[in-house]
Amino acid sequence: FYERHGFVGLPQAKTVVFPLSSVAWLRSASLAGDVRWGTIEEHYNAYRGLLERLLAARHGFAVLPGSRMERFRLAEDRWLATAWAGDALIGAVTYEISGYGGDLTAGDLLTASPLGRALLLGFFGTHAGQVEKVSVVVPPGETPELWGTDFAAEISSNVAFPTSLAPMGRVLSVEGLAGMPVGSAHIAVEVVDDPFIAGHYELDGSSGLLDARRATGLVPDATLTAAGLSGLVYGVLDPDELAIRGFGQAGGEAAERLRTLFPRALPYLHAHF
Repeated sequence: FYERHGFVGLPQAKTVVFPLSSVAWLRSASLAGDVRWGTIEEHYNAYRGLLERLLAARHGFAVLPGSRMERFRLAEDRWLATAWAGDALIGAVTYEISGYGGDLTAGDLLTASPLGRALLLGFFGTHAGQVEKVSVVVPPGETPELWGTDFAAEISSNVAFPTSLAPMGRVLSVEGLAGMPVGSAHIAVEVVDDPFIAGHYELDGSSGLLDARRATGLVPDATLTAAGLSGLVYGVLDPDELAIRGFGQAGGEAAERLRTLFPRALPYLHAHF
């Protein structure tokens, strides 16, 4: 349904389940930081600041507007652990404990550095006397098996119709893409069959940042549907897949230009709309 309206599928986040023995080594590690915990409301402003930093740093990252975060801010059914290096917030995760001898179930593991991740994993380890295992959500490109030597974990990404679908995204303004980091290439494209972005565009990445503008009088090098353009922008489609998926036509040199302009990437949507 959504594909017909210009949306394209994005990678699903992973769930990592591990016994606390996998992070026991962190209890004796000397880490230059500390972890603080409390209600979400206590550290909400710092948490929101971390989200906005990740928004600028991570491909495809999205956050909800403040008005949509009120219920989350006031939630009393989970805790918020925050990792700090001095006065800088470098990691955060929400979590709840099912009960004594139960499980610790955490939300998205949001980190700005490996230190932030290590501090939060070490914090999970302090619950060894309360819980048996931890479940936490990580970005699609994360590699938990490398978090430590012989790190034991079950890593899964469940996609099922219609109850557990992977996220989707689409471009609503081509001109609004101006300024995003891209590869050094130049191409003219036509977007077809879409009420929002149909038209001819000139896309120029020669500066390393995208210059996107509507163009008249240019013969397009490639023809794209909204879903095709969205897949290229998010980095989840190769130009050779366009014709296979029915998302457009871009052969030969045009495909190579699009491949250079929009290299493959792993977007991490985060926000659940």
